Amino acid sequence: MIGLRLDGRLHIRSPPGGVDHGLRSEAQAPYYNILIPVFRRTIFAEVSSIMPTNVVEFFKLSKFPRMDVRIVAVLAAGLLSVGCVLAPAGDDEQLRTADAAPAPSAPAGPKAAEPALPNVKLDGDLLYQLLLGEIAANRGDRDTAAESLMEAARISRDPRVAQRAARIALDGERLDIAEEAASLWVKLQPDHEQSRGTLALIMAERGRIEEAGEHFISLLRQNGEPDGAALSRVARMLGEVSNQENALAVMALIVARFEDNPEAHFAQAFLADRVGRSELVLESLDRALVLRPDWDEAALAKLGHLIQNKYPREQVAAFAVDFLETAPEASRVRISYARYLVDEEASIAALDQFRELLEHDPENTTGLMSAGLLSIQQERYKEAREFLTRHLKLTPDN
Repeated sequence: MIGLRLDGRLHIRSPPGGVDHGLRSEAQAPYYNILIPVFRRTIFAEVSSIMPTNVVEFFKLSKFPRMDVRIVAVLAAGLLSVGCVLAPAGDDEQLRTADAAPAPSAPAGPKAAEPALPNVKLDGDLLYQLLLGEIAANRGDRDTAAESLMEAARISRDPRVAQRAARIALDGERLDIAEEAASLWVKLQPDHEQSRGTLALIMAERGRIEEAGEHFISLLRQNGEPDGAALSRVARMLGEVSNQENALAVMALIVARFEDNPEAHFAQAFLADRVGRSELVLESLDRALVLRPDWDEAALAKLGHLIQNKYPREQVAAFAVDFLETAPEASRVRISYARYLVDEEASIAALDQFRELLEHDPENTTGLMSAGLLSIQQERYKEAREFLTRHLKLTPDN
Protein backbone atom coordinates (compact mmCIF):
# COMPACT_ATOMS: atom_id res chain seq x y z
CA MET A 1 0.00 0.00 0.00
CA ILE A 2 0.96 3.61 -0.45
CA GLY A 3 0.51 5.80 2.60
CA LEU A 4 1.79 9.18 3.64
CA ARG A 5 3.54 9.64 6.96
CA LEU A 6 2.82 12.65 9.11
CA ASP A 7 6.20 14.03 8.02
CA GLY A 8 5.03 14.02 4.41
CA ARG A 9 7.24 11.14 3.17
CA LEU A 10 5.79 8.43 0.92
CA HIS A 11 5.57 4.99 2.48
CA ILE A 12 4.77 1.67 0.81
CA ARG A 13 3.59 -1.54 2.35
CA SER A 14 1.60 -4.54 1.21
CA PRO A 15 -2.01 -5.07 2.21
CA PRO A 16 -2.91 -7.98 4.48
CA GLY A 17 -2.73 -11.20 2.50
CA GLY A 18 -0.78 -9.64 -0.37
CA VAL A 19 -1.81 -7.47 -3.32
CA ASP A 20 -5.49 -7.76 -4.27
CA HIS A 21 -7.07 -5.42 -6.78
CA GLY A 22 -10.31 -7.35 -7.30
CA LEU A 23 -13.44 -5.59 -6.20
CA ARG A 24 -17.21 -5.76 -6.15
CA SER A 25 -18.84 -2.32 -5.89
CA GLU A 26 -22.30 -1.50 -4.62
CA ALA A 27 -25.04 -1.60 -7.25
CA GLN A 28 -26.18 1.97 -6.80
CA ALA A 29 -22.68 3.50 -6.57
CA PRO A 30 -21.59 5.86 -9.37
CA TYR A 31 -19.29 4.56 -12.07
CA TYR A 32 -16.17 6.10 -10.59
CA ASN A 33 -16.55 4.07 -7.39
CA ILE A 34 -14.76 1.34 -9.32
CA LEU A 35 -11.58 3.25 -8.57
CA ILE A 36 -12.36 4.28 -5.00
CA PRO A 37 -11.34 0.98 -3.31
CA VAL A 38 -7.97 1.18 -5.03
CA PHE A 39 -7.47 4.76 -3.89
CA ARG A 40 -8.50 3.82 -0.39
CA ARG A 41 -5.91 1.06 -0.30
CA THR A 42 -3.18 3.26 -1.72
CA ILE A 43 -3.48 6.84 -0.50
CA PHE A 44 -3.23 8.47 2.91
CA ALA A 45 -6.49 9.13 4.73
CA GLU A 46 -6.54 12.87 4.05
CA VAL A 47 -6.59 12.25 0.27
CA SER A 48 -8.17 8.82 0.09
CA SER A 49 -11.63 10.34 0.12
CA ILE A 50 -10.91 12.52 -2.93
CA MET A 51 -12.83 11.39 -6.01
CA PRO A 52 -10.81 9.99 -8.94
CA THR A 53 -11.66 13.01 -11.09
CA ASN A 54 -9.89 15.24 -8.55
CA VAL A 55 -6.85 13.00 -8.60
CA VAL A 56 -6.95 13.31 -12.37
CA GLU A 57 -7.05 17.08 -11.92
CA PHE A 58 -3.94 16.81 -9.77
CA PHE A 59 -2.06 15.16 -12.64
CA LYS A 60 -3.51 17.74 -15.00
CA LEU A 61 -2.36 20.75 -13.00
CA SER A 62 0.85 19.53 -11.36
CA LYS A 63 4.43 19.54 -12.67
CA PHE A 64 3.59 18.21 -16.11
CA PRO A 65 0.37 19.90 -17.27
CA ARG A 66 1.30 19.65 -20.94
CA MET A 67 2.36 16.03 -20.89
CA ASP A 68 0.49 13.70 -23.25
CA VAL A 69 -2.56 12.20 -21.56
CA ARG A 70 -1.37 8.66 -22.25
CA ILE A 71 1.90 9.27 -20.42
CA VAL A 72 0.03 10.81 -17.49
CA ALA A 73 -2.32 7.81 -17.41
CA VAL A 74 0.65 5.40 -17.40
CA LEU A 75 2.24 7.29 -14.49
CA ALA A 76 -1.03 7.36 -12.56
CA ALA A 77 -1.72 3.68 -13.20
CA GLY A 78 1.79 2.78 -12.12
CA LEU A 79 1.49 4.81 -8.95
CA LEU A 80 -1.86 3.30 -8.02
CA SER A 81 -0.76 -0.28 -8.67
CA VAL A 82 2.45 -0.10 -6.64
CA GLY A 83 2.69 -2.37 -3.58
CA CYS A 84 4.54 -5.20 -1.91
CA VAL A 85 7.08 -3.51 0.44
CA LEU A 86 6.38 -4.48 4.01
CA ALA A 87 6.29 -1.72 6.60
CA PRO A 88 8.56 -1.99 9.68
CA ALA A 89 6.88 -2.91 12.93
CA GLY A 90 5.21 0.02 14.67
CA ASP A 91 4.88 2.12 11.53
CA ASP A 92 1.21 1.30 11.18
CA GLU A 93 0.37 3.80 13.90
CA GLN A 94 1.57 6.64 11.67
CA LEU A 95 -0.23 5.30 8.64
CA ARG A 96 -3.83 6.23 8.10
CA THR A 97 -5.82 4.67 5.26
CA ALA A 98 -9.46 4.63 4.43
CA ASP A 99 -9.45 0.89 5.11
CA ALA A 100 -9.44 1.71 8.83
CA ALA A 101 -12.74 3.56 8.62
CA PRO A 102 -15.73 1.44 9.65
CA ALA A 103 -18.24 0.66 6.93
CA PRO A 104 -21.51 2.60 7.29
CA SER A 105 -24.34 0.59 8.74
CA ALA A 106 -27.15 -0.38 6.40
CA PRO A 107 -30.47 1.42 6.88
CA ALA A 108 -33.21 -0.43 8.65
CA GLY A 109 -36.07 -1.96 6.72
CA PRO A 110 -36.34 -4.20 3.65
CA LYS A 111 -33.66 -3.73 1.04
CA ALA A 112 -34.58 -3.70 -2.64
CA ALA A 113 -32.92 -6.30 -4.85
CA GLU A 114 -29.84 -4.91 -6.53
CA PRO A 115 -28.74 -5.86 -10.04
CA ALA A 116 -25.73 -8.14 -10.22
CA LEU A 117 -22.46 -6.44 -11.08
CA PRO A 118 -19.28 -8.07 -12.35
CA ASN A 119 -16.44 -8.91 -10.02
CA VAL A 120 -13.98 -6.66 -11.80
CA LYS A 121 -10.29 -7.39 -11.60
CA LEU A 122 -8.72 -3.95 -11.81
CA ASP A 123 -5.61 -4.91 -13.75
CA GLY A 124 -3.19 -2.58 -15.50
CA ASP A 125 -5.08 -2.46 -18.83
CA LEU A 126 -8.39 -1.55 -17.24
CA LEU A 127 -6.88 1.00 -14.87
CA TYR A 128 -4.96 2.59 -17.73
CA GLN A 129 -8.08 2.92 -19.93
CA LEU A 130 -10.14 4.38 -17.07
CA LEU A 131 -7.51 6.94 -16.14
CA LEU A 132 -6.78 7.81 -19.76
CA GLY A 133 -10.48 8.35 -20.42
CA GLU A 134 -11.01 10.57 -17.40
CA ILE A 135 -7.82 12.60 -17.90
CA ALA A 136 -8.70 13.10 -21.57
CA ALA A 137 -12.24 14.17 -20.64
CA ASN A 138 -10.85 16.71 -18.15
CA ARG A 139 -8.60 18.10 -20.85
CA GLY A 140 -11.43 18.37 -23.35
CA ASP A 141 -10.22 15.55 -25.61
CA ARG A 142 -13.63 13.93 -26.09
CA ASP A 143 -12.51 11.53 -28.83
CA THR A 144 -9.77 9.97 -26.72
CA ALA A 145 -12.01 9.96 -23.67
CA ALA A 146 -14.85 8.18 -25.47
CA GLU A 147 -12.59 5.60 -27.09
CA SER A 148 -10.74 4.81 -23.86
CA LEU A 149 -13.85 4.54 -21.70
CA MET A 150 -15.50 2.36 -24.33
CA GLU A 151 -12.49 0.05 -24.22
CA ALA A 152 -12.75 0.02 -20.42
CA ALA A 153 -16.42 -0.94 -20.74
CA ARG A 154 -15.53 -3.79 -23.11
CA ILE A 155 -12.90 -5.07 -20.69
CA SER A 156 -14.90 -4.74 -17.48
CA ARG A 157 -18.43 -5.30 -18.82
CA ASP A 158 -19.54 -3.07 -15.98
CA PRO A 159 -22.78 -1.16 -16.72
CA ARG A 160 -21.51 1.93 -14.88
CA VAL A 161 -18.50 2.17 -17.16
CA ALA A 162 -20.72 1.67 -20.22
CA GLN A 163 -22.98 4.46 -18.97
CA ARG A 164 -20.04 6.80 -18.52
CA ALA A 165 -18.69 5.95 -21.98
CA ALA A 166 -22.09 6.63 -23.56
CA ARG A 167 -22.39 10.04 -21.90
CA ILE A 168 -18.88 11.13 -22.83
CA ALA A 169 -19.41 9.95 -26.42
CA LEU A 170 -22.70 11.85 -26.66
CA ASP A 171 -21.03 15.01 -25.34
CA GLY A 172 -18.35 14.59 -28.00
CA GLU A 173 -20.90 13.80 -30.73
CA ARG A 174 -19.34 10.39 -31.28
CA LEU A 175 -22.62 8.66 -31.99
CA ASP A 176 -20.94 5.45 -33.16
CA ILE A 177 -19.26 4.95 -29.79
CA ALA A 178 -22.33 6.24 -27.94
CA GLU A 179 -24.50 3.60 -29.59
CA GLU A 180 -22.02 0.81 -28.85
CA ALA A 181 -21.74 1.90 -25.22
CA ALA A 182 -25.50 2.29 -24.76
CA SER A 183 -26.11 -1.10 -26.43
CA LEU A 184 -23.70 -2.73 -23.99
CA TRP A 185 -25.36 -0.90 -21.12
CA VAL A 186 -28.79 -2.22 -22.18
CA LYS A 187 -27.37 -5.73 -22.57
CA LEU A 188 -25.93 -5.60 -19.06
CA GLN A 189 -28.98 -3.92 -17.49
CA PRO A 190 -31.97 -4.63 -19.78
CA ASP A 191 -34.54 -3.40 -17.26
CA HIS A 192 -32.75 -0.14 -16.49
CA GLU A 193 -34.94 2.76 -17.65
CA GLN A 194 -32.08 5.13 -18.33
CA SER A 195 -30.07 2.63 -20.36
CA ARG A 196 -32.88 1.85 -22.77
CA GLY A 197 -33.90 5.50 -23.00
CA THR A 198 -30.34 6.53 -23.84
CA LEU A 199 -30.06 3.91 -26.58
CA ALA A 200 -33.43 4.88 -28.03
CA LEU A 201 -32.41 8.54 -28.08
CA ILE A 202 -29.15 7.76 -29.88
CA MET A 203 -30.98 5.70 -32.49
CA ALA A 204 -33.46 8.51 -33.05
CA GLU A 205 -30.55 10.92 -33.51
CA ARG A 206 -29.02 8.57 -36.09
CA GLY A 207 -32.30 8.23 -38.02
CA ARG A 208 -33.05 4.63 -37.03
CA ILE A 209 -36.70 5.41 -36.44
CA GLU A 210 -38.25 1.96 -36.01
CA GLU A 211 -35.54 0.73 -33.65
CA ALA A 212 -35.79 3.89 -31.58
CA GLY A 213 -39.57 3.55 -31.44
CA GLU A 214 -39.40 -0.07 -30.29
CA HIS A 215 -36.95 0.78 -27.52
CA PHE A 216 -39.14 3.62 -26.28
CA ILE A 217 -42.25 1.39 -26.44
CA SER A 218 -40.48 -1.35 -24.46
CA LEU A 219 -39.45 1.26 -21.93
CA LEU A 220 -42.99 2.60 -21.63
CA ARG A 221 -44.44 -0.89 -21.18
CA GLN A 222 -42.12 -1.92 -18.37
CA ASN A 223 -44.83 -1.21 -15.78
CA GLY A 224 -47.92 -1.95 -17.86
CA GLU A 225 -49.91 0.76 -19.61
CA PRO A 226 -47.86 3.98 -19.62
CA ASP A 227 -49.12 6.96 -17.66
CA GLY A 228 -48.90 10.61 -18.57
CA ALA A 229 -45.67 11.19 -16.67
CA ALA A 230 -43.84 8.43 -18.56
CA LEU A 231 -45.12 9.62 -21.95
CA SER A 232 -44.19 13.21 -21.12
CA ARG A 233 -40.65 12.11 -20.22
CA VAL A 234 -40.30 10.42 -23.60
CA ALA A 235 -41.61 13.54 -25.36
CA ARG A 236 -39.09 15.71 -23.49
CA MET A 237 -36.27 13.33 -24.44
CA LEU A 238 -37.27 13.42 -28.10
CA GLY A 239 -37.33 17.19 -27.88
CA GLU A 240 -33.54 17.03 -27.43
CA VAL A 241 -33.02 15.26 -30.80
CA SER A 242 -31.35 17.65 -33.24
CA ASN A 243 -33.30 16.33 -36.25
CA GLN A 244 -36.90 17.37 -35.58
CA GLU A 245 -38.36 15.13 -38.27
CA ASN A 246 -36.69 12.10 -36.71
CA ALA A 247 -38.13 13.02 -33.32
CA LEU A 248 -41.66 13.45 -34.70
CA ALA A 249 -41.43 10.18 -36.64
CA VAL A 250 -40.45 8.24 -33.52
CA MET A 251 -43.25 9.92 -31.55
CA ALA A 252 -45.74 8.98 -34.28
CA LEU A 253 -44.78 5.30 -33.89
CA ILE A 254 -45.30 5.55 -30.12
CA VAL A 255 -48.72 7.22 -30.53
CA ALA A 256 -49.78 4.59 -33.08
CA ARG A 257 -48.99 1.88 -30.52
CA PHE A 258 -50.99 3.68 -27.78
CA GLU A 259 -53.69 5.11 -30.03
CA ASP A 260 -56.44 4.89 -27.42
CA ASN A 261 -54.46 6.59 -24.69
CA PRO A 262 -55.24 10.34 -24.57
CA GLU A 263 -51.98 10.95 -22.67
CA ALA A 264 -50.03 9.73 -25.72
CA HIS A 265 -51.67 12.34 -27.94
CA PHE A 266 -51.08 15.00 -25.30
CA ALA A 267 -47.38 14.08 -25.23
CA GLN A 268 -47.27 14.29 -29.02
CA ALA A 269 -48.81 17.77 -28.81
CA PHE A 270 -46.09 18.79 -26.35
CA LEU A 271 -43.34 17.64 -28.74
CA ALA A 272 -45.03 19.24 -31.75
CA ASP A 273 -45.27 22.55 -29.89
CA ARG A 274 -41.60 22.33 -28.97
CA VAL A 275 -40.54 21.94 -32.60
CA GLY A 276 -43.02 24.53 -33.90
CA ARG A 277 -45.59 22.29 -35.64
CA SER A 278 -48.78 24.16 -34.80
CA GLU A 279 -51.15 22.07 -36.92
CA LEU A 280 -49.92 18.85 -35.31
CA VAL A 281 -50.37 20.43 -31.86
CA LEU A 282 -54.05 21.10 -32.52
CA GLU A 283 -54.59 17.75 -34.22
CA SER A 284 -53.08 15.87 -31.27
CA LEU A 285 -55.02 17.85 -28.66
CA ASP A 286 -58.27 17.36 -30.58
CA ARG A 287 -57.67 13.61 -30.61
CA ALA A 288 -56.95 13.64 -26.87
CA LEU A 289 -60.23 15.52 -26.25
CA VAL A 290 -62.17 13.05 -28.38
CA LEU A 291 -60.89 10.26 -26.17
CA ARG A 292 -61.47 12.27 -22.98
CA PRO A 293 -63.97 15.06 -23.71
CA ASP A 294 -63.92 16.72 -20.27
CA TRP A 295 -60.13 16.76 -19.84
CA ASP A 296 -59.40 20.31 -18.71
CA GLU A 297 -55.60 19.89 -19.02
CA ALA A 298 -55.84 19.24 -22.77
CA ALA A 299 -58.46 21.96 -23.19
CA LEU A 300 -56.31 24.47 -21.33
CA ALA A 301 -53.34 23.54 -23.53
CA LYS A 302 -55.36 24.00 -26.71
CA LEU A 303 -56.86 27.29 -25.56
CA GLY A 304 -53.41 28.57 -24.62
CA HIS A 305 -52.01 27.51 -27.99
CA LEU A 306 -54.79 29.28 -29.87
CA ILE A 307 -54.32 32.46 -27.86
CA GLN A 308 -50.53 32.47 -27.94
CA ASN A 309 -50.43 31.93 -31.68
CA LYS A 310 -53.04 34.66 -32.26
CA TYR A 311 -55.70 32.55 -33.90
CA PRO A 312 -58.88 34.48 -34.82
CA ARG A 313 -61.08 35.45 -31.92
CA GLU A 314 -64.01 33.57 -33.41
CA GLN A 315 -62.01 30.32 -33.43
CA VAL A 316 -60.86 30.81 -29.83
CA ALA A 317 -64.40 31.59 -28.67
CA ALA A 318 -65.91 28.66 -30.56
CA PHE A 319 -63.56 26.18 -28.92
CA ALA A 320 -63.87 27.66 -25.41
CA VAL A 321 -67.66 27.86 -25.46
CA ASP A 322 -68.00 24.36 -26.86
CA PHE A 323 -65.70 22.84 -24.25
CA LEU A 324 -67.28 24.73 -21.36
CA GLU A 325 -70.69 23.39 -22.37
CA THR A 326 -69.21 19.89 -22.07
CA ALA A 327 -67.32 20.61 -18.84
CA PRO A 328 -69.00 23.64 -17.15
CA GLU A 329 -67.03 23.14 -13.93
CA ALA A 330 -63.63 23.46 -15.63
CA SER A 331 -62.64 26.54 -13.64
CA ARG A 332 -59.12 26.95 -15.02
CA VAL A 333 -60.33 26.90 -18.62
CA ARG A 334 -63.09 29.40 -17.88
CA ILE A 335 -60.74 31.79 -16.07
CA SER A 336 -58.23 31.60 -18.95
CA TYR A 337 -60.98 32.33 -21.49
CA ALA A 338 -62.39 35.21 -19.41
CA ARG A 339 -58.93 36.79 -19.13
CA TYR A 340 -58.53 36.48 -22.87
CA LEU A 341 -61.82 38.33 -23.31
CA VAL A 342 -60.56 41.09 -20.99
CA ASP A 343 -57.42 41.43 -23.11
CA GLU A 344 -59.64 41.62 -26.19
CA GLU A 345 -61.58 44.47 -24.51
CA ALA A 346 -64.73 42.35 -24.36
CA SER A 347 -65.38 43.13 -20.71
CA ILE A 348 -69.11 42.38 -20.79
CA ALA A 349 -68.52 38.87 -22.13
CA ALA A 350 -65.67 38.43 -19.64
CA LEU A 351 -67.93 39.39 -16.73
CA ASP A 352 -70.50 36.85 -17.94
CA GLN A 353 -67.81 34.14 -17.81
CA PHE A 354 -66.81 35.09 -14.28
CA ARG A 355 -70.46 35.02 -13.20
CA GLU A 356 -70.78 31.54 -14.68
CA LEU A 357 -67.61 30.49 -12.89
CA LEU A 358 -69.06 31.62 -9.56
CA GLU A 359 -72.25 29.65 -10.19
CA HIS A 360 -70.19 26.44 -10.19
CA ASP A 361 -67.46 27.56 -7.78
CA PRO A 362 -68.89 30.27 -5.47
CA GLU A 363 -65.74 30.52 -3.31
CA ASN A 364 -63.31 31.02 -6.17
CA THR A 365 -61.41 34.10 -4.98
CA THR A 366 -59.95 34.82 -8.42
CA GLY A 367 -63.44 34.88 -9.88
CA LEU A 368 -64.83 37.10 -7.09
CA MET A 369 -62.05 39.69 -7.38
CA SER A 370 -62.17 39.76 -11.19
CA ALA A 371 -65.96 40.00 -11.25
CA GLY A 372 -65.85 42.82 -8.70
CA LEU A 373 -63.35 44.86 -10.68
CA LEU A 374 -65.15 44.32 -13.98
CA SER A 375 -68.43 45.35 -12.33
CA ILE A 376 -66.83 48.61 -11.15
CA GLN A 377 -65.52 49.21 -14.66
CA GLN A 378 -69.04 48.77 -16.02
CA GLU A 379 -70.50 50.96 -13.21
CA ARG A 380 -72.40 48.04 -11.69
CA TYR A 381 -71.55 49.17 -8.19
CA LYS A 382 -74.12 47.17 -6.27
CA GLU A 383 -72.97 43.95 -7.93
CA ALA A 384 -69.33 44.94 -7.42
CA ARG A 385 -69.94 45.46 -3.71
CA GLU A 386 -71.48 42.00 -3.44
CA PHE A 387 -68.56 40.28 -5.19
CA LEU A 388 -65.87 42.15 -3.24
CA THR A 389 -67.63 41.62 0.10
CA ARG A 390 -67.72 37.88 -0.53
CA HIS A 391 -64.04 38.04 -1.46
CA LEU A 392 -63.14 39.84 1.78
CA LYS A 393 -65.01 37.26 3.86
CA LEU A 394 -62.87 34.53 2.28
CA THR A 395 -59.63 36.54 2.51
CA PRO A 396 -60.01 38.91 5.49
CA ASP A 397 -56.30 39.83 5.46
CA ASN A 398 -56.46 41.07 1.88
